[in-house]
Amino acid sequence: SDAEQILWRMRASRREAAYVALDPARCGADCDAARAATWVDFRDDIAGSFLKAVVFGVLVGLIATYRGYTSAPTSAGVSAATTSTVVVASVSILIFDYFITALWGV
Repeated sequence: SDAEQILWRMRASRREAAYVALDPARCGADCDAARAATWVDFRDDIAGSFLKAVVFGVLVGLIATYRGYTSAPTSAGVSAATTSTVVVASVSILIFDYFITALWGV
C-alpha cells in the first residue's frame, strides 16, 4: 500500500542519514559539518563532561547536606532549607561552570 511504501522510504532515509553521519566519507566533498560532527575528542567532550558532572554532584551534595543539617526541625525549616538549597546550588553550578570553562576550556 502507499502508506507502507512511505513508511519504508522514511525508514530507509533515516538509516541512510545515520550511515552518512557515521561515515562522513560517503557524503561527498561538501559535508565538512557532518565530518566535524562525527569526531569526538576525548579530552574536550568525554573527560570535560565527566569532570563537570563530578564537580557539580559534589557541590550539590555538600550544599544540600549543610542546608539540611542546619535547618530548623520543623516543616517550615525543612521547606526553607530545601528552597535555599535549590537556589544556592543553581547559582553555584553556574559560577563553577564558568570557572571550569574559563580555566580548562571544557
